[in-house]
Amino acid sequence: MPELHIDELKKHLSYNEKTGVFMRLIKTSRTAKVGCPAGHKNKRGYVIIKTLGRTYKAHRLAWFYITGKWPERVIDHINGVLDDNRFANIRDVTVSVNLQNQKRA
Repeated sequence: MPELHIDELKKHLSYNEKTGVFMRLIKTSRTAKVGCPAGHKNKRGYVIIKTLGRTYKAHRLAWFYITGKWPERVIDHINGVLDDNRFANIRDVTVSVNLQNQKRA
């Protein structure tokens, strides 16, 4: 499958780095309407977005949208809230750092 390019992503979705919400710019299906928030929460609590024929985690798309590069490692939600995709709340870290930030039962 071809790699997603930043210019193509920005034609289909807008991202508000202060709220962490992606909005659709192009109607791609009956349910995906222009001006509506993109994605839904999965069973684990992550926001999942389908665009351009592939499914992505919103926090990884947010990193790509702002930096123009895919994260090199894993994306950590600093406050531990998995659907809080504000750019100030995500960081590209090692797996061990990400595990240290997980909330324990």
